[in-house]
Amino acid sequence: MERACDSCRRKKLRCSREFPTCSKCTENKWGCHYSPRQSRSPLTRAHLTNVETKLARLEMLFEEIFPDTSVETVLDDPKSVKLRQFARSARGAKGEFPSPEIEKRSSTSSSTLTSSLSQQPPVNQLPRDPLNGFEWSEENDVDVFKDDGMGTMNVSINNKGFFGAGSNSTILRALYVTDAFLDVLRGPLSTHDPSILHSSDVTAVYVDAYFTLFHPNFPIVDEPSFRMWYADQVMPDSTDVWQLLLNAALALGALCVDGENSDADIHFYKKAKSHLNSTIFESGSHPLLAALALLSIYARKRNKPNASWNYLGFAASMAISLGLHREVNEANKADKRALELRRRMFWTLYAYDFDVAIAFGRPRQLPGLKDVDTLLPSVSDSSDTVADRSAVISSCVIENAKVVRLYLELSDKAVYTNEEEKPLLLSTMLELEKRIETNIATLPKFLGSQFDERQASIDLQNTWFPLCRYRVFWMYQNLITTLFRPFFLKLLSGQRLGIDHGDSIKCSAVCHKAATQTIHSVADFIEHYEVTTLSAWHATYFLMNATVVPAVGLIVDPNAPDGGQWRQNVIHARNCFEKLSGKNATAEKFIKVINSMCGYLLNDIDHRSPRSLTISNIVQNAGQEQQSLTTTPSANILELVKELSAPDPTRSNVSPDINMFQGENSASYTPPYLDNTRHGNVFPDWNDQSVQTLFNTNTSVTSAFNTTTLDDIVKYIFNDGD
Repeated sequence: MERACDSCRRKKLRCSREFPTCSKCTENKWGCHYSPRQSRSPLTRAHLTNVETKLARLEMLFEEIFPDTSVETVLDDPKSVKLRQFARSARGAKGEFPSPEIEKRSSTSSSTLTSSLSQQPPVNQLPRDPLNGFEWSEENDVDVFKDDGMGTMNVSINNKGFFGAGSNSTILRALYVTDAFLDVLRGPLSTHDPSILHSSDVTAVYVDAYFTLFHPNFPIVDEPSFRMWYADQVMPDSTDVWQLLLNAALALGALCVDGENSDADIHFYKKAKSHLNSTIFESGSHPLLAALALLSIYARKRNKPNASWNYLGFAASMAISLGLHREVNEANKADKRALELRRRMFWTLYAYDFDVAIAFGRPRQLPGLKDVDTLLPSVSDSSDTVADRSAVISSCVIENAKVVRLYLELSDKAVYTNEEEKPLLLSTMLELEKRIETNIATLPKFLGSQFDERQASIDLQNTWFPLCRYRVFWMYQNLITTLFRPFFLKLLSGQRLGIDHGDSIKCSAVCHKAATQTIHSVADFIEHYEVTTLSAWHATYFLMNATVVPAVGLIVDPNAPDGGQWRQNVIHARNCFEKLSGKNATAEKFIKVINSMCGYLLNDIDHRSPRSLTISNIVQNAGQEQQSLTTTPSANILELVKELSAPDPTRSNVSPDINMFQGENSASYTPPYLDNTRHGNVFPDWNDQSVQTLFNTNTSVTSAFNTTTLDDIVKYIFNDGD
């Protein structure tokens, strides 16, 4: 034995440590017993902080399960029977049976579906501090993989900014995805000597990379003017504005060349920020607008979503102050090049603003179509026999603008004059889907049927043309997925849609078709073209939005008729993410999300077997001791659907009166509990660490030292004995 027996230790004798009886106990006829070594908690500040954090999270979890009961009340009368009564009352308060108002609302006309486009996330996804909980800080330029600029992985609740119900992060939170699932192992960023970075040879490479790789997808900079300023052929009007624009372009060029594991782009980003002085915002110019827009895009690609949003806000305000949303009079159309530049800048920014609003679940920052009369850019040569670089870039801007205009134009048709209730017409939704399919079918030939023939003459090295072409298709499909996703989620959750069942099936099929086509299109792009830093970002962004649809369907009902196809789509998407992860850390994160959410369903073993219980299941079972309540599959998704709808990019801060859909206020949200009788819970490996990371907060707790483990507390709370 490793240690002395209890008798020898108590009498301070030398023990022979023989088993089952030592020599001293045999000689004195004592009972020989070897107690296991007791592990003592280390009396360190780090351990104490860890215990305090555990306790704080457990208290939050307790309040989540028993919202009407305090921990102090239970500790004063620690009887498990009483706690189970709290569980039953808490479950009864969740409104398992619909209220008459909900029944009345769900029995609407079969031709309409009320669309609540409130962007308020569920109540349990709001910070605990209503005043300071949304505050954020993204000043750290080194930890570039911590957050997510795409708006999907921001699953932490506190101090991350506001991400509305339209954001994919809301769905991931409902599935209990936390930061613990999103850690990626990346080495330190490779460093560069600043003196070398500012050499003319290096900056020339980055400038060329910017205009070759990035500019075709976001043509907001006037390249001829930029080149003349860069070559010192013409002096810029403002040195600060020029340095801001130059360093923003260099940052994006460096990111395209060196990738996200280098700090070269960060150096230029810091240099650009050093020129953001007060005089910058007391003037307005097109170069300054372009610089702010580039900073927004760079910040988003470097996982600073809120900083990106702020830069975009400045750019949007400046665009309005410069009158880019208004077409100039006929008398001022002598300079056609300047006119085309105005149009291209505005619609490039307009499409970007729309995309960010959808991704973040926030209102758009540019005005609606009612206040916009700027024409779309014109293609330099509309002939299908000739297409140069400029024509392709302009065509991509036009198609991106068409996505936004199509959505907003059809949104107008879906609005009744009644301000109290504006239902979203199902016919309008299906019309939108048909219009999008028509637009895809009527793309310019060099973007459509003759792409393979033309790409050699347009972009022999495949540096930018393939991404521009695929990105147009991904944007169209992403719009369909975003608009029809509420139908799909509601149908999965068993919620009545207020429309014919056949129509609901059709809407779900449209959503799944768009998601499937996006997944296959991204896979095709990865197979045929080199994955760069820029293309990996866009492919990951659109692939995540598409993969959420079959993944949620598979989690909610793996035995559905389409379950096999959902499974294949998720597997296909995961393979794509693995190929993208070398260039994009967010792709690596989403692989972990897939494995955490539905990895057990993707194995070759029987993926329909039930999994272990969660605390929510235990509470649910306790609530069923005296009454039988029927729940729908994956109640967390059902409760989210009550809050979730298509994001509302139609609301504008500039023109708040043109909100195309004004739904009802979000209903009171209560924490959901999963039904394990049919499909198991969301995560198969729910353990202490999962409970700890359920709420990723930095709450400081000044409680007494406590070494009680979560297992001890959970066993105590839910013990069947009194």
